[in-house]
Amino acid sequence: MGKIISINNFKGGVSKTSTACALAYVLSEKKRMKTLLVDFDPQADATELLIRTYDNAEKPDALNDEGYKTIYEGIQDGDRVGTTLHLSENLDLIPSDFNLIGFPDHLIKKYRYKDTFDKVKELSNFLEGVREEYDIILIDTPPTISDFSNNAIYACDYSLIVMQTHRRSYRSVEKFLVHLVDFQETYGNEFDVLGIIPVMFSNKTKTDTITLQDAMEDYKDYVFKHIVKAMERVKYWDEFGISEESHWDRMAVNAYAGLTKEFLERLERMEEKQTQ
Repeated sequence: MGKIISINNFKGGVSKTSTACALAYVLSEKKRMKTLLVDFDPQADATELLIRTYDNAEKPDALNDEGYKTIYEGIQDGDRVGTTLHLSENLDLIPSDFNLIGFPDHLIKKYRYKDTFDKVKELSNFLEGVREEYDIILIDTPPTISDFSNNAIYACDYSLIVMQTHRRSYRSVEKFLVHLVDFQETYGNEFDVLGIIPVMFSNKTKTDTITLQDAMEDYKDYVFKHIVKAMERVKYWDEFGISEESHWDRMAVNAYAGLTKEFLERLERMEEKQTQ
């Protein structure tokens, strides 16, 4: 049974999408795990990055003018399978587009005369059946407290928090954890926090070091031991996609391979704990 992981942070620019795509890449290409990335962000950065990575991707039968059917169209039509792009043998993508900004209005119209609690279940309903088809399902979310993040939280088995080692990002982690507690009390769904990933870390900057120390003191074992350092090469991904052609490309992928190893170890431990 596959697991759904929502990748979150309420602050933008913390390398959340790069982390989501790198995890998806390593899980599918190195670990040979059947992986689905759900781009639930209207900015569609994950969609653009992965399509650049797999520029020969097989397109689904149901196409729109842009070449593929987006998640928003899929939600409106109730068609997850027709929305899915097959990027490689083990990696699929449900792509996004700017039209996803209409999602909140879609919820208002659909649930105007119904239980408002159903609004947070829309993505979960759309993703019905994915656990039987994939080992890992990653949801990339926008950095907001909104219908987007709430739907992703309701749909997930685990929340994975990405934290840039800067003070604003660190403070947003606390706000997000409070939101998770309130959310679970309100909606009563079962999920857990898989961990907090420190990213874009520079040991040359005192702020980074102090922020990381504070996070480890406050959140202890929730903080990943594998720290993703600031890497100039990752910036190239937005233009050229994830690559392993050069030495620097391989170094960047290997950094996320170490992160993925800990990700899977944590997931295994959490699953064992739940079965005890």
